[in-house]
Amino acid sequence: MKYARALACLVVFFGAATGAWAQYGLSGAPELLRLGPETRDPGLLPAYAATGAGGAYRTPQASYSNWQGPESGPPLSPPGYSTANSRSPGPYESGYPTRLVQGGAATPPPSQGLPMGPIPGTAPQGGSSVMNQLLEESNGWSVPGFAGPGGGPGQPCGEPCGPCFQPQWYVSAAGLFMTRDKANCLWTTFETLNNPNQIMRFNDAEVGWRGGFEVKIGRRFGDCGQWSVEADYWRIDGFDGYAIASIANWSVSTPLIVDEIEFGGVTGNLYFDGAAVHRIWRRDQFQNVEINLIRSPIEPNGGSLVDLQWLLGVRWFNFEESLIFGTETFTPEFAYLSDRIRNNLIGVQAGLNAGYRLGYNWRLFADAKLGLYNNHIENTFDAYRGDDVHAVPTLASGVPGQFPVSAQKDQFAVLTQIDAGLDWQFHPQWRAFAGYRLIAATGIGLADNQFLTYVVDLPEYERIKSNGNLLLHGAFAGLEFRF
Repeated sequence: MKYARALACLVVFFGAATGAWAQYGLSGAPELLRLGPETRDPGLLPAYAATGAGGAYRTPQASYSNWQGPESGPPLSPPGYSTANSRSPGPYESGYPTRLVQGGAATPPPSQGLPMGPIPGTAPQGGSSVMNQLLEESNGWSVPGFAGPGGGPGQPCGEPCGPCFQPQWYVSAAGLFMTRDKANCLWTTFETLNNPNQIMRFNDAEVGWRGGFEVKIGRRFGDCGQWSVEADYWRIDGFDGYAIASIANWSVSTPLIVDEIEFGGVTGNLYFDGAAVHRIWRRDQFQNVEINLIRSPIEPNGGSLVDLQWLLGVRWFNFEESLIFGTETFTPEFAYLSDRIRNNLIGVQAGLNAGYRLGYNWRLFADAKLGLYNNHIENTFDAYRGDDVHAVPTLASGVPGQFPVSAQKDQFAVLTQIDAGLDWQFHPQWRAFAGYRLIAATGIGLADNQFLTYVVDLPEYERIKSNGNLLLHGAFAGLEFRF
């Protein structure tokens, strides 16, 4: 008897619990039965009537499983509802089941816009989505999926405003560690009276690796933020190179012809030939500004492991180089030949950014840019002594003018940049990235190319040599924040 009572209590308890859970519409749970309309209230009656035997119209009762037949009472057609010329819908078109009555099949007319309840015996729809929504809201943020590169909308990453919502602004900061290719070879020093013993050349003053920084700021706009405008600035600290040539108890000389210039009446060979020491100083500086319009697909990660973006923009790339060849005599006195050249590339560029997702929040990327530019080059070549006396051509040379010699030139140039690396979306608003950068440019003026073997040839310094190539490469790493 005790077991029977316990079993009855469990049945009552679980029956009540089922009714409570039904109110939430969760997947697989029954809903509470909806109450039928009041049959005496015309405003709540269904907008149709069933046709029974003899043309009588009947209305369904509160329970949809039983239809009134001609034997169950007088017709209950509501006033103001016409059934003339009504089309017979399919068995489930109106949302209510049909039933065979006397005289044939009875099919309810259209609902005339009144709301219909669910078909009895069917499972409620959308329960699983409700459960998912409840689970996401309980966490506040979902697990961070990859949000795409700076200009792309990417995955929703748990934002509450819909699957396309993304923060409008983003900023990033990165450290750079780069170097440039080796400069051209031009010999400057040999052992005096022993020409085959060449000791030093310009590319011995080789620059090493230098640090720098890069900052970006961008804003998205358009549907789902698939458009963005991005400003980018980066620079490298000055590259410094240095080389020295000397021989113990002996002297050094230069293959450059300097005896046709003079410093205060003293010809150049008395400073550069038979000298105690020769030195070379090099300094390179780089900086870059660009503004790009970026177009991203609306759903870059929609079922695909690959995402693509394209960009169009304007760019200013600046490269300045200073190169000094100096001598120290046994007196000691100092004399210098120097060249300083500035390259200012201004033009347009186009690019393509591609990514491949390795996991839920890891991504390989490769970004390429190609630009066409006008390179405005400014160059100054000078020959001067330590006391700031500038050289002039000797009378015997017959060359007019004096140092320094300045010149300008516009040159067509092409610049390409390739970045490749790895992204890590470790938070919906934070992204870490690291990679390697390669920049190659043609149509560049290099300081090494401006030095002449005949140092006195002043008119030639006015013709800037601008067919040089530049290669800049190195690593970068940083963080991006979206807000």
